[in-house]
Order: sequence, then C-alpha cells, then structure tokens
Amino acid sequence: ARFDTVLSIGLGGIISMAILVCAAANIFGTGAAVTNGKDMAIALEPLMGSWATWMIGLGLLAAGFSSAITASLSAAYAVNGVLGWKKTLKDLPFKAIWIVVLVAGCLMAIALGKSPTELILVAQAANAILLPIMAFFVLYCANGKDLGKWKNHIFANCAGVVIIVITLFMCWRNMSSFIASLQALIGG
Repeated sequence: ARFDTVLSIGLGGIISMAILVCAAANIFGTGAAVTNGKDMAIALEPLMGSWATWMIGLGLLAAGFSSAITASLSAAYAVNGVLGWKKTLKDLPFKAIWIVVLVAGCLMAIALGKSPTELILVAQAANAILLPIMAFFVLYCANGKDLGKWKNHIFANCAGVVIIVITLFMCWRNMSSFIASLQALIGG
C-alpha cells in the first residue's frame, strides 16, 4: 500500500508540476491571463497548433472523470468507515453511497445551472476552509491510545501542528475567496 501510494501521489505530483512549469514557460512575458479552458488552449497553440483545443478538452474530460470517480469513492470509504460497515467494492451499502455521492454532485451541477468553473471555485475554497478541521482530526486520531506502538511520536506531532498552522493560514487566506465564489454561485 505504501509503494502504491508513493508511486501514485508522486507520479501525479510530477505530472502536475510539469503541466504548471510548461504552461508558465509558455505564457511567461506574453501578458496573457489564463482564466478558462479557452485561454489554456490559446496558451498551448504555439506548441500544439490547432490540436490545442482538442487536447485541453480531452484533458479536462479525463480529469473530470477521474475526479468524479475518486472523490465519490473516497466519500464512500469515509462514510462506510465511520459507520463501521464493510468497505469493499462488492458490498451493496458501499456501492450505494458511492453512487449517491456521484449522482448528488451531478444533480447539483445540473440543477444550479452554473458554470462548472464557479462550482469548482466554491468547492476548492470550501476545501481550504475544511482542511484545518480535518488536519486536527487526523492528528487527534493518530494519537489514540488504542494505536499502541503505532501512535504518533513527538516529531510526527510537531509536524502535525505545523501542518495545522499552515492549513489555518490557508483557510484564513481563502475565506474571502469562498464567500465571493459562493455569492457568485448563488446570486449568479
């Protein structure tokens, strides 16, 4: 599990960094602002020509599918874990929660009729606000008495406190973004 986690997160991080570095190098000094998918395609036109729009669209579609599947899957794992239910893809309650979360997200996007960008901005800003709470909860759980020799040691606890402080700073910085995004989403 550790190898799989390190490989998948490491590879995903390298790909994300490569995308950011290439995009930044491509538009540096042009004065162009990238605010939507069309702007991303324009920024890639020097490299990909007329295929830039298709590649951006395909990349966003793939990212959407992978996020929709993994986000709802992680929600199903979390809910089933909290409720003490079985956590395998073969169990009906697990599948039901996975599908409910996936369908709920789709219905919200359709019912609100808003730009997907607005929904993403609200979700990301909300994540920044919830992150310190989750970081504290993880630190609390990692110090449980029932963990025995696996419970956190002083270094891990110090690192956890630093992470909580960083996430609190991120939360504070994103509060105005969250409020503005939420107002744009609701008010239109």
